[in-house]
Amino acid sequence: MDSKSSAAPEVVPMHHGENAPEVVPEGGLETGHYTDLPEAVVEHTADAKYDSHAIPPAYSESRAFIPTEQAQVPQRKRRRWTLWAIIGVVVLLVIIGAVVGGVVGSRKSSSSSSDSSSSSSSSTSSAPSSSSTAHAPFSASSNTALAMTVGEPNTKQYAYQQLANGSVVEIPYTQSGGWDYGSATIAISKLGSGMPLAATTYNTNGITYRLLVFPDANGGLNVVNTTDQGGWTTPLNVISGKEKVDLNSSTVAVCADPSRRIRMYFGSAKTGWLQEVGYELTGSVHQFDIDTAWANVDLTTGFACTMSNDLGRLYFNYKGVNTPNQMYYDFTTTTNPRWINGSLPVAPYSALSSASSMAATTDGSNTDYVFWTLQNGTTVRATYNSYQSISSYTTFSDVPAKSKLAAIYQGSGTGQNTILQYRPSGSANVSYIVTNSSGSVQSSGGVD
Repeated sequence: MDSKSSAAPEVVPMHHGENAPEVVPEGGLETGHYTDLPEAVVEHTADAKYDSHAIPPAYSESRAFIPTEQAQVPQRKRRRWTLWAIIGVVVLLVIIGAVVGGVVGSRKSSSSSSDSSSSSSSSTSSAPSSSSTAHAPFSASSNTALAMTVGEPNTKQYAYQQLANGSVVEIPYTQSGGWDYGSATIAISKLGSGMPLAATTYNTNGITYRLLVFPDANGGLNVVNTTDQGGWTTPLNVISGKEKVDLNSSTVAVCADPSRRIRMYFGSAKTGWLQEVGYELTGSVHQFDIDTAWANVDLTTGFACTMSNDLGRLYFNYKGVNTPNQMYYDFTTTTNPRWINGSLPVAPYSALSSASSMAATTDGSNTDYVFWTLQNGTTVRATYNSYQSISSYTTFSDVPAKSKLAAIYQGSGTGQNTILQYRPSGSANVSYIVTNSSGSVQSSGGVD
């Protein structure tokens, strides 16, 4: 049954200025560009430089973002050398040579393992070693956020959760082998307690990247990324003081049309609105833009997004409505491009809990699977046929109310499944349910 939300509040396209947000007339969708960030230098053996707005490629070597004024090579001062000074230099070079030789030998002996970055924010060292038991190799934080994304090829998925020490671990999952704890790595060395987390995958220049989005204690919106061949990059704040994340908001969200664009969503501490940040993977301009904002969104009940085939979908709840709302955006539209209201769920699946989290994933062909918690404590999965209709609902009575949720689509052909991760409020127990496209449970268990 299809129901359109024609009476829902209108979305407000906005241009972000230094003061209050400027309301842009309908059809005049504008963006605010960040052009005043210092140029950043990624330190690695090739000395390549990347514009500070670009999402930096992942390298296994040491890397850090440094303003150019701090990266200048200092001028050498002329000194008068004495015989004793020359002797001292020779001795020093001998000592340094011995030390460097030891370091190189150490790196060669461990070249088959994951490299570790010198930055504490981008450590790629292995996570705590897994135990011989099927579950509980890690000690998850009781306030852990959850996130999932797909790998390349689409036979491997990745789950993210926060450990008790504050770091965020990446755990691979395969349909044939389950959770691969032995290949888990640390993606973020430190995340604030209770901070939200989101993940997606994108492709540029023939390389597939996994991207994590998370706020910091100062309200920055940070990104890190990696590939199967490299380590995690140093966190980069993509809103650079122009905006701030509302740390009382329960969610950040990110989605990508893998080779075309990335969109991120967060609750704004400046406006109290749901704010979009855009990044285009094609074209000649690569920068993070402040895009559309939505007023009167309940930032405490969560929001989620998906993208595929030039169509973006966003799911959220308006204040006082307590019903999941869908909006969609057609990126191929050139005349009056705007976000448009999509499908609404029907009773009894529309009674959103005020403590609900929300998660969404897509099959890549514009079919979305969206999860939320109802007021009766039941978790529901709604199958959206793009923005046109909701074809089916599946309920899960064994997912506790007030659970954090994360979801990913898995496989292709007859092996089409969705994986739902959930964590009850205040609990360190992270569990999962695998369901097929018709809603039948295929497997379930504990992640940690």
